[in-house]
Amino acid sequence: MKKIKLLIVLSILLFSFASCKSEKAENIVNETEDIVSKQNNDNKLNDIDDISQEKDKNNEINVFKKLPQNFVFSSGVGNWSTTFDLSPDGTFTGKYTDLDMGDTGEKFPNGTTYICKFNGKFSEPVRIDEYTYSMQLEYLDLGGVPGNIYYEDNMRYICSEAYGFDNAEEFLIYLPETPISILSEDFLSWLNSIAIIKGDTIPDENCGIYNVNGKEGFVGFYEEKQASSQGNNDNNKKDNHDINVFQEIPQHFSFTGSDWSTNLVLNLDGTFTGKCYDLDKSSWGDDSDWDSSSVYYSFDEKFSKPIKVDEYTYFVNLEYLNTEEMPENQYYKDDAQCIYSKVYGFDDTNDFLIYLPKTPTSILPEDCLSKISFLITNNALSDLNAIIYNIKGKECFVGFDT
Repeated sequence: MKKIKLLIVLSILLFSFASCKSEKAENIVNETEDIVSKQNNDNKLNDIDDISQEKDKNNEINVFKKLPQNFVFSSGVGNWSTTFDLSPDGTFTGKYTDLDMGDTGEKFPNGTTYICKFNGKFSEPVRIDEYTYSMQLEYLDLGGVPGNIYYEDNMRYICSEAYGFDNAEEFLIYLPETPISILSEDFLSWLNSIAIIKGDTIPDENCGIYNVNGKEGFVGFYEEKQASSQGNNDNNKKDNHDINVFQEIPQHFSFTGSDWSTNLVLNLDGTFTGKCYDLDKSSWGDDSDWDSSSVYYSFDEKFSKPIKVDEYTYFVNLEYLNTEEMPENQYYKDDAQCIYSKVYGFDDTNDFLIYLPKTPTSILPEDCLSKISFLITNNALSDLNAIIYNIKGKECFVGFDT
């Protein structure tokens, strides 16, 4: 009887133990499942956060930071251009000028300049494809009322609209290496006016901003692109960015022919003075009171801040030109008739290229090479000379140290 009671007690204990063990195991399983479930949920949340962060990261890409600061709108023909400086927040400041030296008067013997100083802002760019972004013009403020007139330095200034922003609403951004095949034909014509296209894409050192409604195209110039592509360090980049191009070229420049010359003296701030002289010994007066004719002109001018095109080349605009007398005015001196004329070397253009010493001949314009062959050493421009090249007039000023 005692044995039976003992067996009953042991059975009860074993059952209780098994039940506790089973319950404990079940609890452990449940706890484990809860932990795994929590981890899975956490992982999902992390994945969502990663995707969200990546999306935010993509949205936070500042396209304006990928663009150069300097943009130019010009045909290379005539004395006009529009330039603006672009900031990382999409704001910009710029200036349009159109110089007409032939439109003179008693109060403005140096001619007439149509001018507009402006500022504005583009909206955040929206990506269209790998090479193209779209943006809107949020506002454009003109610095003066179109049609207003004022006078400075013997020049008449007429306030104008900002050429390049006609009917402006949507603008397209074309990044470097954009295939030529996808560019607007109108933009391509503007690009070809001032950029050097050697392949089937926009060059690495350029990009574009295109006014869709106005069919007008601004070309951007990367000042440090060439140095970056060649692997220069940050200090070299800083040096290239801070370089004063006018300090790197000679002070004296000359554009000459057999009996004529235009000579410039260039200053470090881009201003310069000069004289133009042309002697015609075959011309004389009927009454023999003079036996030669001279064309003579003194002038002072200023180039804009140079924009880097490549390692050897910079682009500049002619900001203004002041002359001492009106063209065709004349006087007599030392048995010669002296006639004031336009300045040779600055015919019908506002756009110039500066070629630094040691520029390879492969970069120099062909019509310029024919006039400076004596300055070429080892297939490059001499290290003592530089060139200022009139793009439209194809006129070449040679710089030399004295």
